[in-house]
Amino acid sequence: MSFDMAKRSDSFALKVIVLSDDASTDSPSSGYELSFQRGSISLRTGKTQSYLEGTHSQTLAEDDKVRIEIRASSKSGKVCLFLNDQPVKVWTDPEVAKGKFGRCLHFVSANNLPLRISGIAVAPWDGEAPTVEPRAGIIRQLGLQGFREDTKPAPKAKPAGGRMELANGDTMAGEVQSIENGMIVVKTSLGDVKIPVARLRTVALKKVELERAKIRNGEIRAWFPDGASLVFRLDAVADGTLTGYTQNFGTATFKTSAFSRIEFNIHEEEYEKQRITEEW
Repeated sequence: MSFDMAKRSDSFALKVIVLSDDASTDSPSSGYELSFQRGSISLRTGKTQSYLEGTHSQTLAEDDKVRIEIRASSKSGKVCLFLNDQPVKVWTDPEVAKGKFGRCLHFVSANNLPLRISGIAVAPWDGEAPTVEPRAGIIRQLGLQGFREDTKPAPKAKPAGGRMELANGDTMAGEVQSIENGMIVVKTSLGDVKIPVARLRTVALKKVELERAKIRNGEIRAWFPDGASLVFRLDAVADGTLTGYTQNFGTATFKTSAFSRIEFNIHEEEYEKQRITEEW
């Protein structure tokens, strides 16, 4: 699962509990509890209440907004933490067999300082744990809690143009032919390769000449929970669905539950000034 966390104070405190079987309490005796406080991160098991080795992140301490991703397995006991798509820590629970697990997800603020949680996404995980490079330049601060990172790791290199990265870290060169029913067909030098989209971390699409969309009456703007939006002409409203025409890919039907907000009269400047803002 992943989410965006925005904070307005360095003294924030957040607990994220995954795989618990009791959503009615902030301290379930199941699953795994990750605590984020300033730049410190700790992991505790719900069943045994034991802490595993903690870690520290200067990114978490300094940045006002961080993308946090947690990958956890109730089978292997592995818990992986990513910050801004970079692997930070991999834990392995030695007593996973004693644990209780469910499908609940908790966000718990441990103090009254403001936090904003958005862009929550949940997906299956194949159990492949990333390799975490040792952090360079960590110096213990005498008399202070925590650590200082004198140097940050170099950003992970993106695959070269035309290459796509697989979930296991390998890369593949080719041209995307089609994407349908969760499967992608890639034309490579060895022939067409068909693999599940879920096995890809990045997809390289051909560059095309961009065209400016025409402004048309009746168009609406629908926002997804992750902040992306889609403009289309609304043609029909049915039980829980919207049908419309978009200049990008034609007529399509969408579930209304897929959108977090829908805006009308989007080409009227006087209404645009009244839209919801991102202020706290």
